[in-house]
Amino acid sequence: WVAWRVALVLSWREVMAYKDLLIAFSILVLTPIVARLLQRVMVNYFLELAKKTSTDLDEKILRAIKGPLYWVVILLGADLAFGNIDALAGFREELQVLATILFVTILAYTAVRVGYILIEWYSAKIGVDHRFRPMAQKVVALFIYAVAFIAILDKLEIEVTPLIASLGVATLA
Repeated sequence: WVAWRVALVLSWREVMAYKDLLIAFSILVLTPIVARLLQRVMVNYFLELAKKTSTDLDEKILRAIKGPLYWVVILLGADLAFGNIDALAGFREELQVLATILFVTILAYTAVRVGYILIEWYSAKIGVDHRFRPMAQKVVALFIYAVAFIAILDKLEIEVTPLIASLGVATLA
């Protein structure tokens, strides 16, 4: 009996030695569940509210952000999980940079999707020729991805001021 209690105490101490890894693993396991629950709430609640409005614009936007929202929650969970691991303490800054880059990429992708929807909806509303839409959508996508690219370069501590200045000069020419 005493030997069993000593073994239990020792095994508990061993488990507690890996507490940060267990917490990180728990977060990684729970994050997809939370992300799916958030998607369900969005689909069941917000889309039902959006169906009661006079236009379908809000429904289209909600559908467009549903997938990226899932990945943002996954990214936040991974960032939280890896931030809890003591062995990765020396890499926290690099992990933050990686998380920021992924977040900016997801945000840019979402903004482009919403931009496409807005251009399509507004051009149909005011009666713009359908041949104009693809060009407008490409211009919006190019602008959004350029801003995201500059933000990523800035996060990587690459000097972006000359790039921004040359873009300004190029638009004048």
